[in-house]
Amino acid sequence: MKVGVLQFFSWPERRVELANVFARALERIEIMDSTGYDAVWLAEHHFSSFSVCPSVHMVGTLAAARTKRLRMAPGCRWRRSITRCGSPKKWHCSTCCPAGG
Repeated sequence: MKVGVLQFFSWPERRVELANVFARALERIEIMDSTGYDAVWLAEHHFSSFSVCPSVHMVGTLAAARTKRLRMAPGCRWRRSITRCGSPKKWHCSTCCPAGG
């Protein structure tokens, strides 16, 4: 059996500096790597304090530089509907954008 974790970047009530949110998450990812976890899925959220990762690709790059064996992927759940929000040029997945869903 392989074991993985869905990593959120929680920022409840914005009580700590944003840099600390990412530092804690990267530290947890390093611990997962050193203790034998197989994978981590990075959760991307926008416009929310529930999780404040605007780009899993950039955070994944930072995490990959700090780990040796842990597999990483974006953790997402896509709905079939894509809706417009804000300007007509901006499209968002209705799952991750409150304004779009």
